[in-house]
Amino acid sequence: MKKLLALIVLGLLLKGCGEPATKIYPEKGMFTDMNKTYDLSCYIEFGKERDRVDYYLKFNANEEFVEFRQEDWKPFKNIKIYENTKYLLTLQLEGDDKYHYTLFKEEGHFGLSAHNNGDCVEKGYGWVFNKKNNTMVYKKLD
Repeated sequence: MKKLLALIVLGLLLKGCGEPATKIYPEKGMFTDMNKTYDLSCYIEFGKERDRVDYYLKFNANEEFVEFRQEDWKPFKNIKIYENTKYLLTLQLEGDDKYHYTLFKEEGHFGLSAHNNGDCVEKGYGWVFNKKNNTMVYKKLD
C-alpha cells in the first residue's frame, strides 16, 4: 500500500513539474517607443528573503519626463535621468549617488542592482498564459 501511495504521489509531482512557460515579448520590445508616455507598475525583490517592494514609474523618453514613486509614498523629487536610450532608462535620486534604478525597456526588467531586481508591466497590459503551447504573451488586457 505504501509503494502504491508513493507511486501516485511521485506521478503527480512529475506531471505537475513541467517546464516553465516561455515568455513571448512584443517584437519591438515592451517600452521602446521613445514618443509614448508609459505608465508602469513595477516591483523589485530585495535580499535573501526576496522582500517585494512596489514602484510606479511614468515616463516619456523623448521628452525626458519622469514621475517615480515607491508604493503609496509621494513621488520622488529631483530625479536625475542618468541614461536614456531606446533600450535603457537609468534613474538616480538626488543625494543618492550609490544606487541607480534601471529599466531594461525591451523585456521590462527593473532593478537596483544585480541581486535586487524585478519587472514592470504597463497599465492595462499583462502576461497571458497559453496552456496549449506553454507560453506567456505580453498583451493588452480586455
